[in-house]
Amino acid sequence: MTHDCPQESEIKVTLTAQEAERLRARLGKPVRILFQVSHFFETPQDHLARKEIALRLREESQPDESKTQHLLTVKEAGVRAGALMVRPEYESHLDRTLWSELISGQRKFGDVDLPPIQRLREVLGELDILDIEDLGQISNTREVFDFADDGMTMELLLDRTEYPNGTIDIELESEMPQGVAGKGARLLRNLFAEHDIAWRPAESGKYMRFRRVIGRDPAASSHH
Repeated sequence: MTHDCPQESEIKVTLTAQEAERLRARLGKPVRILFQVSHFFETPQDHLARKEIALRLREESQPDESKTQHLLTVKEAGVRAGALMVRPEYESHLDRTLWSELISGQRKFGDVDLPPIQRLREVLGELDILDIEDLGQISNTREVFDFADDGMTMELLLDRTEYPNGTIDIELESEMPQGVAGKGARLLRNLFAEHDIAWRPAESGKYMRFRRVIGRDPAASSHH
């Protein structure tokens, strides 16, 4: 999917393994399970971090289907209020050949004419002069649940993410239109309270956590 007006509104809350089990018991069987491997890219001089941009290639598959999709995503800095984050996101589907060429370095990002790279070029200028390299990857198992309450239906994403050093995070995400995000957050807080789950807004996204794990903290890079 390509976003013409790319505003992503999402709620992110961290969980313990025990809390995740209580939540699963309440939500029932997931409507689908996704296996995701995300590669992040940067220049040796941290050009993207200094502009608060994340560049990601993701491969996503389902255990019961042969279908696999490949995504190219550029995310920018956003506005955070508690567990809610609103930020621009540009995303395009790739065929497997192009994805493989970008992952392997056979093809440069600057040679791709898709909305995420167009936006990257707008922010960074000429991409051909930049050495964009693969920083590494994280793997994520995503359980997708449907949750309905008070006339509102939300898709809840329960993520178990493994980082390069072996650490694992568990968090709940939900994306929704900005106009209903406040109500969505209230309904989720009520759900958590009913099942004795602490409301702990994620203080950063997976990309920020990944960079800290590998010793390339964007907060430090932005001051270079």
